[in-house]
Formats: sequence, structure tokens, C-alpha cells
Amino acid sequence: MKENQSLAERRANPCQKGSKSRLVNKVGVGLAMEGIEQNPIVYDLMSEMAFQHNMLNVKVWLDQYPARRYGRSNQLIQDAWNILYHTLYNCTDGGYFHLFSYLLPLRYDLVDLTRQALAKYANEVFLKIIEAYQLHNINVVAFYSKHFVELVEDMDTLLACHDGFLLGPWLESSKQLAQNPEQEKQFEWNARTQITMWFDNMDEDASLLRDYGNKYWSGLLRDYYGPRAAIYFKYLLKSLEEGNGFQLRDWRRDWIKLTNDWQSGRNIFPVESKGDALHTSRWLYGKYLSIPEIYDH
Repeated sequence: MKENQSLAERRANPCQKGSKSRLVNKVGVGLAMEGIEQNPIVYDLMSEMAFQHNMLNVKVWLDQYPARRYGRSNQLIQDAWNILYHTLYNCTDGGYFHLFSYLLPLRYDLVDLTRQALAKYANEVFLKIIEAYQLHNINVVAFYSKHFVELVEDMDTLLACHDGFLLGPWLESSKQLAQNPEQEKQFEWNARTQITMWFDNMDEDASLLRDYGNKYWSGLLRDYYGPRAAIYFKYLLKSLEEGNGFQLRDWRRDWIKLTNDWQSGRNIFPVESKGDALHTSRWLYGKYLSIPEIYDH
């Protein structure tokens, strides 16, 4: 194995000469995926491996990937994928984009990458809230709690920019399978339950399969995850205001009730995207990621 090979190349070529994991009897590859509506480049590469007779040069393959995915070449897009190759896909911890903004695959990738960056940023905000709570700093808890809920709503706006990140199609497709109104209601409940909390919970004991099928979908963030986070923050602030411990049972009761009510809801969500993925990504980058220290409180 070459010493200067990247981690991505080693993973793409597990059976290369010199590898301890070489499988001499291997006759093909297969995929057994679950919840694969994310990270399309991984499945694109994996699907090609069955047709590769020689060791794959992942860097060369990646250099050709943007043109295949978007239908044309652009140096700025190429540079962006090179950055991802050397960072995110190697497991280390402006311009001409307007010419491509109408392309669905590029819009998908813009939304997906911005979503992931904001999700990581949200983790940092949440840790600030917990740290402030442990220090009994009610002002900081209140500040970042409000900031977190606003971030969730902004992420929902981002996700609404592409059809692949909408809650509506999931719910509507389930209802289309029904043969009568009662069945339609049941099928929608099933679809809502699958992506939130599976229905083996009690009033004060949440299902162990909560968030098992969670999704980053527009509609789900604004209508469920945001209100759920707000309930948690409400009890954090109440604990500090009253000088008592965190009311775990009361919080669980409210959280589970919110979930049950949402699962039984019949409100309609959009099935078509709205908004400009490029402009929204730029706006959110400027608001949250370009100078994150502006939120130090």
C-alpha cells in the first residue's frame, strides 16, 4: 500500500495489492442501504466499483465527478470539491456559481453542504447553552436558546430550496396509497411516526426508538424540531428562575405530548421547493458561519 495514499483512496480500494483485507474470492459488490437520501457521491462511487478492473485513483475520479453530476465544468466548483476531498471525505477534523444555480444537482449539494455546516454549528450553540446552565447563567441560556430556535427556523428556510429536503412529498406519497379516508389518516400517522418517535412510549417515558428515522426536511424542522427544542429550553430557564432542579418528568410529558399531537396532525406541507439555494446559502453563511464569534455573549 502506498504511504502517500489518502484515506479515501484506501477505502475505495480495500483489495489492492499489499492490503491485508484482500479477498481473492470476491466476485462482486453489493449495497444494503437504509435511509440513503444523503451523500450521493458515496453511492455513486460505490456503484462504480463493480466495474473497475484496476485500482481506482479516487482523485482522478473526483476531478471528473462535478462535470458528470452538473453537466458542465467550472473551476470554482472543482475547487470546492477538492476542498471536500481533502477534508470531509478524508475524515480529518461568489464567482460563477450563478451560471449553475438552476441545476438541480448543484442546488441539492449547496443545500446539503450548508445544512451540514449549520448542524455542526448548532451543536456548538447547544453546548454553550448547557455550559451556561451548569454555571447558572440565565442570561446566556436565554440568549443562546433564542438563537438556537432561530437557527432551526433558518435551516428550514434553507431546506425548502430543494425538493429533496421537503417533508410534504413523504406525507403525500403515504396518503396516495390509501383506498379510503380512514386508511389515509392511518397511513399519514404511520409516516409521521416513523420519522419522529415510534409508538411504544408512555406519558413520561419516551420510546427508545425516538429519532431513529429523523430527517433534515423543511416542515419537520419548523413544525416539530423547533418547538421541541423550545420546550427543553423553557424548562432549563424555569429551573434557573425558580432555583430548582430540572423538572425531568414534566419536560418528558410535554415533549411526548408534542410528539403525539404532531403525529396525529393533518396539516399540509409543500411538495414543491421555493427559494434560491445559492442566495439562501450565502445569506446563512454570512449570518452564522463567516464570523461566528459575533455571537459570543
